[in-house]
Amino acid sequence: VDAAMRYEEAMTRGAQTKLRKDAAGNPIKATCGNKAVTVLKFSPDGKTLLVGVEEGRIHVLQAVDDHTGHDSYHCVKVLTGAHGPHAADVSTIDFNSSGLKMQTTDSHKGLAFWEMVGADGWTRIPQSDFSALGDTIWDDVTGGLGWAMQGIHPESPHVEYGVPKVNLAHHRSEVVAVDDFGKVSLYRYPCLPGANAVSYTGHAGKASHARFTFDDSRVLTAGAADRCIMQWKYKSVHLDKMREVSDPEVKALS
Repeated sequence: VDAAMRYEEAMTRGAQTKLRKDAAGNPIKATCGNKAVTVLKFSPDGKTLLVGVEEGRIHVLQAVDDHTGHDSYHCVKVLTGAHGPHAADVSTIDFNSSGLKMQTTDSHKGLAFWEMVGADGWTRIPQSDFSALGDTIWDDVTGGLGWAMQGIHPESPHVEYGVPKVNLAHHRSEVVAVDDFGKVSLYRYPCLPGANAVSYTGHAGKASHARFTFDDSRVLTAGAADRCIMQWKYKSVHLDKMREVSDPEVKALS
């Protein structure tokens, strides 16, 4: 299971947050003050850990020693104030493939893009430069906002909804989304307005997370209301066609 799924559920107040275990099996810990942790994300190389907390702050943690990898971290910066914090709790953090850019979302449907700029560290990319990010390859996609996720949102402006939680498959052709009504949906990626979905009902009420396993063989979803974790067998119809495998009885999720 993607590490982010396990860590995003950890809500602590004023206490240490368990992150990983070292080679000896001892828990590795870091602190983020007295705010609840809402999301954690490791960079592709494992040397940077971003911790999103309440009120829109993002703590930047770096590995203490490159020789020890990510066995221990220390906080080097807090993205707030002039650096452009979110207006609400940070919901998702996604790195690009090089780890030098990231996109973040918040619970008020705010979307921000960041880049690593020399010794100044992470700085927010102005909206006027968003068009230059069109060809960016993201290492992981968990945020339900942005150009490639337009089709997962209700088209009616009168429908009130929270931002669906999503996850992009490792083959990058399909994305799974869960919503406030407990529905689990599978879309082609990128997902543009008017996109069709294969949808299933599983959770009783709001669903809070969805993750593909490392080999894309399963999808795990977590319910916020029913507190259940469900496992879905996944088989990509799109990939089957590319591999010239034909089976009209196969369902995407079952």
